Amino acid sequence: MDKINCKFYSVFMTIKARNNILRIFVIISAAVLASISFYFILAYTRGELTVPQNTERIYKFTKLQKTLLFEYNFNVTVAGIFVLASYVTITLFILTAGFIKNQSIELTYFAVFLLGCQVEAVRLLLPTFGIWQTTSSLLILAGRAVIGARVLCPLSMFLSALFAEAKDSTSIERNCLLALLVSVGIASSIPLDTNITTSTLTVLWGLRKTFLALRIFVMVITLIAMLINAYQRYSTLYRGIIVGYAIMITGYEFLISADCYFLFGVGCLGLILGTIFYLHYIHKIYLWR
Repeated sequence: MDKINCKFYSVFMTIKARNNILRIFVIISAAVLASISFYFILAYTRGELTVPQNTERIYKFTKLQKTLLFEYNFNVTVAGIFVLASYVTITLFILTAGFIKNQSIELTYFAVFLLGCQVEAVRLLLPTFGIWQTTSSLLILAGRAVIGARVLCPLSMFLSALFAEAKDSTSIERNCLLALLVSVGIASSIPLDTNITTSTLTVLWGLRKTFLALRIFVMVITLIAMLINAYQRYSTLYRGIIVGYAIMITGYEFLISADCYFLFGVGCLGLILGTIFYLHYIHKIYLWR
């Protein structure tokens, strides 16, 4: 059987509690999307929007950066942030509308992934309020928030793969709290250079290559853990979750780095299609009959 029989969540994280949290989250997410849209449009119409100058590109595309698809475009960076914020709100709405009876443990960890995506909206503070020109506490907080979010997203999906069995339901709260604490700890420890703004509207941080390598490592071992789960469960449907995850996390990585049309297009396509695939197979596997 491809249907996986799940037990109820722990005493604290019942399905009802999870659904209530998701409903609150979707309201907050919609409020964040409305707020960033309002203040960004207001700054633009008043002529107060400040575009960072002399930005450093994360991916330089040395031989292609003068071509249309790969040249730096501020508007594309802003569009990528709005796409992420909209993606979170729409996905949360889908979860609250279509997954209220779904017993999947993965959905809770996926909600934590969405939380990490939501935090990316703080990048709009830099051009909207011009804080990239300062060394204010708000700029430092925004920079560290983005670092924490980029730890939280792959880490939450790793925990989803590692603790996907019914027997692991009692550790959901602990694992989510652990992911948040690890993310905050790493974000607090990485040095920032507030004098340099990147093309993706973040402050420049240290140990970039090491940080990226560790994140990619977590993504890869998540994929391996999912493959092991599929083998142990003899589940052909679970392979759909694996494919969805791989496409989704790749799209996410491209979109948070999007400062050109190529990264933006591939990122949007991968994130949206991967999420559809991922949720489709979670729905098929865990749906109550």
